[in-house]
Amino acid sequence: MKRKMAKRLGSPLAVLNFLLPITKQLNNYTSEKLARDAVVGCTMATLMIPQGLAFATVSGIPILYGLYIVWAPPFFYSLFGVSLHVSYGPFALVGLFISDALRIRGYQPCDGLCRDQPEETKRG
Repeated sequence: MKRKMAKRLGSPLAVLNFLLPITKQLNNYTSEKLARDAVVGCTMATLMIPQGLAFATVSGIPILYGLYIVWAPPFFYSLFGVSLHVSYGPFALVGLFISDALRIRGYQPCDGLCRDQPEETKRG
């Protein structure tokens, strides 16, 4: 098994291409593709930032974590992913599961953003 892998990944460049698939695309990357990618990035940000904030609120976790959910999956997928069709990011069902799991364990975050938080802990 190791010999087959070593044979397939003979050079350091092959190892880099195997570990970071984005390196294969950099040779053919043009300024036209950069412009299109910038438009896609702005479109995704317009859609994903409010969605991440909403799902953080639904989940009962601090809103800042919702922003982490928005940028982390696309960033890491751009480095390590190979599929042309993928769906990542926060989803409503996952948010509800996280909320239930946190409440079962007694975690009460939100700092005034949850409906069921005691009145004395809300911001005034």
